[in-house]
Amino acid sequence: MHSLSNRLNAVFFYGVFCILLLSAFNILTTIFTPGQPDINNFQVNKAFTLYNNQYTLVQHSRSYFDLDVDFTKVINWNNHITFMWISAEYQTGKTKTVTTKVTIYDQILPRQDNNYKIILKNQLFEYPLIDAYSSLSGKKVTFRLNWEHMPVIGPIL
Repeated sequence: MHSLSNRLNAVFFYGVFCILLLSAFNILTTIFTPGQPDINNFQVNKAFTLYNNQYTLVQHSRSYFDLDVDFTKVINWNNHITFMWISAEYQTGKTKTVTTKVTIYDQILPRQDNNYKIILKNQLFEYPLIDAYSSLSGKKVTFRLNWEHMPVIGPIL
């Protein structure tokens, strides 16, 4: 006859095994989701306003942008939140070889909203472009739309 501790040990580890097996199945069912949202419009639509900040002694730049993107295809049932941000990348520095990446806008899309379409018109940059070397004038700036899924369970892909 088995003792009480042997029976509790067997029930506990059987439960842990079942949870691990179901978690692995959960990860496998959501790992093959489409990777790209539908980007209908993404453009910076007004000229940059460039100014020198008198307090920090660095160059700041602001502008407006339009964004129309639909994240519905990339959201699945295991998605907890989706974090979307727009980054700007440009060369700066005294020798103009340092690549600077700056976030200019971000937004969190929680699962409860059920509206994964973002439409922004003439949206001001949430965060300015900053250049400590005051050499931002005339630079080529590349904008990128980035996103990150935070799953309920499983790896962040």
